[in-house]
Amino acid sequence: MNCEPLVNAIAAAMMFLEESGDDEVDPDSAVRALENMSHALLQYAGPDREDFLELIERVADGTADEHDARFIRDIPRMIGMVES
Repeated sequence: MNCEPLVNAIAAAMMFLEESGDDEVDPDSAVRALENMSHALLQYAGPDREDFLELIERVADGTADEHDARFIRDIPRMIGMVES
């Protein structure tokens, strides 16, 4: 199964929640949603986690917009999956 569209969807949702202004999304709701998404992604362990990290890099490499690519590459660090 090609999971790149799923990672793109997750990244787009996370970017929207992270970068939306207070007048677009309630800040508390955005934080809660990001925490829930992070918790779900942190369930990956072992080889699945490595596969996810590789997929993040592959998706970021295929992203034309440099801002978006940086955001995607930073997801594992943002959610605490890897250290800085």
